[in-house]
This record gives sequence, structure tokens and C-alpha cells, in this order.
Amino acid sequence: MKNLRKAAIYRVVLGPYDRAIEDNVSREDYDLFLFTDIEQRGFTNYERKMLPTTELPALKNRELKINVPKCLRDYDVVIYVDANIQICKNIDLLLDEFLASDADFGFFRHPYSNNIEEEIQAVLSNRKAMPEILNKELEALNYTNGAISREPVTDNSIIFRKNFSRWDLFAFEWYSYVQKYTGRDQISLPFLREKHKLTEHVFSWSPRNITNKYFVVFPHQVRLEKSTIGYFKSFLLFIKKSFESRFKQL
Repeated sequence: MKNLRKAAIYRVVLGPYDRAIEDNVSREDYDLFLFTDIEQRGFTNYERKMLPTTELPALKNRELKINVPKCLRDYDVVIYVDANIQICKNIDLLLDEFLASDADFGFFRHPYSNNIEEEIQAVLSNRKAMPEILNKELEALNYTNGAISREPVTDNSIIFRKNFSRWDLFAFEWYSYVQKYTGRDQISLPFLREKHKLTEHVFSWSPRNITNKYFVVFPHQVRLEKSTIGYFKSFLLFIKKSFESRFKQL
């Protein structure tokens, strides 16, 4: 890792939304933190930061995702990773790519949507938000009057950050839209990335692409009866990628 003193990876698990998993990231490489309100198995290599229970775990999860926790602000780079994403191999090369870009923030490409129009259609088609609330959010973003949204649309399940002072004002506005309207962090982000002129690095692929070497995305714990098969498939994929990673190191 180039020109780096300290890096942290953190995750958030609130309520029963995600299963506890393990991954192939070592405390020798990164400081690891789990913000959670439940005692659970899994993430055994992460330092736990216990939180009070909340009636709105999904919203609190997004608050902690968007706003860098105070206890992590002394790190040079902080990497947020969704709790249902398993790390299969060392991510130093990804961190080096991010640092070499000289960007303050790093995102991955969205696996399906290229622009905000496609994302809006996907949200409506999959009933991820009420149309009237989504329309209010788009009006507030000045979408109907031609506000510019930055492309490509990003997959926000993993976020690299290294300039917290520049991030704070942006994060405050981003979370305010998430909290007030649909709760979807993908809707306002393309507009706010452009408005705040973020210096960003967008990785050319998505963690949800099964051909990537670094990550496996598991189904969420919610609706367990529908996700068991998907969970088993993801677990087998994790075993395969982990084995390939270790074999190449020999």
C-alpha cells in the first residue's frame, strides 16, 4: 500500500437483516470494525462497536454507512463494506489503485444501471420505493428541470474515503435525502456527486459481478426461505475464490 499509514475497514449489522459471515481479511493488514446492536457469531476478526437497538435499523445502517464514524476519523483511508459482502482475498491492489488515482473517494460501478434514468426505472419496476415519494425526491433534486447527474451510476456497497473534511458536507446532504424520501441511497447520489464536484475514482466493475476475484455477495437474511439456495450458492463461490486466491500465493 503506497504512502499509507493506517487503513480501516468497517461494516454495520443492525437487527436481523444480514447473516453473520467470515471473510479472508486479516487484522495484520487492516484494522477491522463491526458496528452492531446484537451479539452474534461471525466477523470474529472484527472489533465490535456495540450500539443501542433502534426501531429503524435500515435507516440507521445507511446513516453509519454515509457518515464516517468519529472513532475512525484518524485513519488515512476508511473503507465501508456492506455486511453481506464477503472478502475473498487481500484487497491491497484495490487500495493501491484508489490511492494512485489521487481521488478523495472511491466507488464501484453499478452492476445493472448505467445512468439515473435506468436506476429510476429499476427502482419502480422492483417496487423498491413508492412512486409518489420517489417523484418528490426527484423534484427536490431538480431532476425535472434538468439537474445534471454524474455517470456512471455507482454500486454503493463498498466506499473508499480519505478526505473526511470534503466528505462531511456532501454526506450531510446525501443522508438528508435518504432520510426524508425513499431511503434509497442510489437516487440522490449521482446528482450530489456532480453538485459537490467529488474527486472520485470509479472502479470499472461491480462487486456483484461473479467473475470478480475479491468479493462474493450473499443474499440478505430477510426472507430467509427465499434466500437459502442463494446463500448456499454464494458460499460455494466464496470457497472457490478463496481457494484460488490462496493457491496463487503458493
